Amino acid sequence: MSKPTVLIIGGTGYIGYHVCKELIAQNYQVTALSVDTVPENFLPSEVKIIKADLNNISDEELKNLFNGVDYFIFAAGADDRLTPKAPSFPFFYKANVASIERLLTIAKEAKVKKVVVLNSYFAYFNRIWPQMQLAKKHPYIRSRVLQQEMAFKIGGDTMPVAVLELPYIVGVTPTKGSLWQGLVKYVNSGSNSKYYTKGGTAVTSVRNVALAIANALKLTEKNTTYQVVDINMTWEEWLKALRIDKTKDIKVVSIPNFLVKIGAFFMLINYKLKGEEPGLNIVDFIDLQTKNTFLPIEESQQALHYNKYDIYEDFEDTIKLCDKLNTTK
Repeated sequence: MSKPTVLIIGGTGYIGYHVCKELIAQNYQVTALSVDTVPENFLPSEVKIIKADLNNISDEELKNLFNGVDYFIFAAGADDRLTPKAPSFPFFYKANVASIERLLTIAKEAKVKKVVVLNSYFAYFNRIWPQMQLAKKHPYIRSRVLQQEMAFKIGGDTMPVAVLELPYIVGVTPTKGSLWQGLVKYVNSGSNSKYYTKGGTAVTSVRNVALAIANALKLTEKNTTYQVVDINMTWEEWLKALRIDKTKDIKVVSIPNFLVKIGAFFMLINYKLKGEEPGLNIVDFIDLQTKNTFLPIEESQQALHYNKYDIYEDFEDTIKLCDKLNTTK
């Protein structure tokens, strides 16, 4: 009996690396599309790697890629760290919405059975807190909401789409560094007093994200949004979790919202002077940053059965990597 086939775009990225490993362990035949040159032995040898840029590849070439593919995973797109030229929405729309429209249209023509799209937990909060008007105020969040709508529209009743809304992620991928390097340095240097905003966030393990994606391929029977979360943490708990020496306590002082907004306002002016616009309006974003952006843990884990890996191991791996990078910098 032949193995089910999976095409993953973004398979050599921070999350995609773990997804490929998980899929190979679950006996899938995996093809990863990457815009970057992949280091030797980065992925399991069973993974077929194709180097290609979606912006340059033709529809005919994409049709050939999707030929014989059972499942498709989109683990690429643009995230909120990017700051394009103003206005930023066309940039995020092209990366997160237009790309999905094109890819899923071709996937459906090729009779792909199921699709998984990686999205942001900001889309979840846009639904449950409509009064905040997150999609209206933030180009990046708007693109994620539209990405989900586009995916469901194209998937319809015949090609179920699982959209995974992901929060903060910890864990290590070889050669990829860490988003948290600067924050780990801040927490573990200087005085014991650390200044941060109020609020908190959901956090998950990159390995559990990979498992959730693999399980979504099996369990999704209709268009569905899933949240993936291991723990919910206040920002104070988040900072303390990033300590290298767990015996050393730190005091986290909450900065008043109005002071944070003043600082954000001057940052926004700087962006405007450079002709740039962030995907998150940094002044309005403070209202979300200072809330408890928590996700439903039990409901989420029951839906996708992904709580196999210990997130605290991923915290420790993240801290060790960041400390090494900070030491050798």
